[in-house]
Amino acid sequence: MDIDAYAAAHRPEWSRLAQLSSRSRVLDGAEADELVALYQNVATHLSVVRSAAPDAIVVGHLSSLLATARGAIAGPRVPAWREILYFFTDGFPAALYRARRWWIATALVSLVAAFFMGWYIAANPRVQGELASPDLVNGVFRPGGQFETYYTQFSPGSFGFKVWVNNAWVSALALFGGVTLVFPFVAMYMNTANLAVDGGFMAAHGRFGTFLSLVAPHGMLELSAVFVAGGCGMRIAWALLSPGPRTRGEALGEQG
Repeated sequence: MDIDAYAAAHRPEWSRLAQLSSRSRVLDGAEADELVALYQNVATHLSVVRSAAPDAIVVGHLSSLLATARGAIAGPRVPAWREILYFFTDGFPAALYRARRWWIATALVSLVAAFFMGWYIAANPRVQGELASPDLVNGVFRPGGQFETYYTQFSPGSFGFKVWVNNAWVSALALFGGVTLVFPFVAMYMNTANLAVDGGFMAAHGRFGTFLSLVAPHGMLELSAVFVAGGCGMRIAWALLSPGPRTRGEALGEQG
């Protein structure tokens, strides 16, 4: 089965179901009957897609649409705490899994690029001289220099808050910047370049082990967050560049 053609053929019904399921709408009798009929039709569509062409994006979209419609039909709303719990136990992990090819590829490309860039910097004194003056390099990367004191000049709580606020900001820009088609790539490049320059200079001064010991405890979690955000931002950008049979607005809405 051609999943794109199938989706295009039934998209008006899906859009109408989403419209009737909106919490802001008060339905009359005819609209309530239509909602139930559309719910049954879309449930059949989901079953067909799962059995014939299990596209993860379409399955996820229809499952979410049916869950919203089920809530509109059933009446009582799910308590807020259950929605929050669902986000952490089901919604967010499922979103990570569906986008796994994007953020895993982003992580691998970024880390490999950072390694080779750092190695090139460490092996070429001329490049080091072009990037920073000897006085600056000595002040930052010597034992007890600014690279090390950055991790100890604040209390652990203050340092953690500062790092995570910055990390959340970069991740948000990389994710939502996908609509610009450019910013996720810029963010990943800047992140990779900073990692490579710091690692390269520390390695050139025989302190690569110190570099890893300072960066690894929190850096692995931080980098993972940035890679996931960057990969998902690139996925949004790709949805705009190649929306398939959908309009660009529909593609952006589904991927977002």
